[in-house]
Amino acid sequence: MTESHFSSHGSKFSKIGESYTDLENKRSNFIVKKELMAVGMRQRLGFLWLMLDPIFYSLVYYFVFDIIRANPNTSSIIIGIGMMRVLQDSFQSGVSSVGNFTGGIKAERLRTRVLISAMIKSRIINTLFQTIALSLVLVFALNHEYIVGIAYIFVCQVVGLLSQGTGLNLSMLTKRIPDVRKLVSYFMRVFFYMSPCLYPMSNTKGLHYEILTYNPYSYFVEWVRMFAQLTS
Repeated sequence: MTESHFSSHGSKFSKIGESYTDLENKRSNFIVKKELMAVGMRQRLGFLWLMLDPIFYSLVYYFVFDIIRANPNTSSIIIGIGMMRVLQDSFQSGVSSVGNFTGGIKAERLRTRVLISAMIKSRIINTLFQTIALSLVLVFALNHEYIVGIAYIFVCQVVGLLSQGTGLNLSMLTKRIPDVRKLVSYFMRVFFYMSPCLYPMSNTKGLHYEILTYNPYSYFVEWVRMFAQLTS
């Protein structure tokens, strides 16, 4: 009797635990769908903008820095700008993450684990949309191997998650001190031009090269360039 009692009691707790986990997963998935729908509903083209946006910026900077001024490698520019775009978008998303603890579910305040789970899922999906178009350009338009496109997507996913996490660590500070958000905006602009985004590290020297060795972004973008057999 005692054994059967504890067995039944444990089974009840097990079911309660499983149902609670399922509930948190459903909440997390709801937040992901809500954020993705928000992106799609703001513009008529919806998710297509996530794929067109990095291509647009790549073409703009390509014409500015490649045709008008110099003649760097097209693949190198696309890889650098596309990855930088993911970094900036992820970082800003992390900085702006604190402000709504309900995740769009107005009935209650959600647990941190649910919000973080939804944030990670949203970042992975968002980054995939941002990188898949450029990876196709690298493979089919610029004649790189398929593995280069896959490597580019994978590295951008890592950069996106790390950047959002870094921004998340600053989110409370920017919420308490609004001026910090302005400083972050200026920093990101300087960071863009000081990083090997529009040029490979091999084109720099002296103090500039030394600074780039302390820039984490340098190692991610230069690895993809090296993998694509570009100058690095």
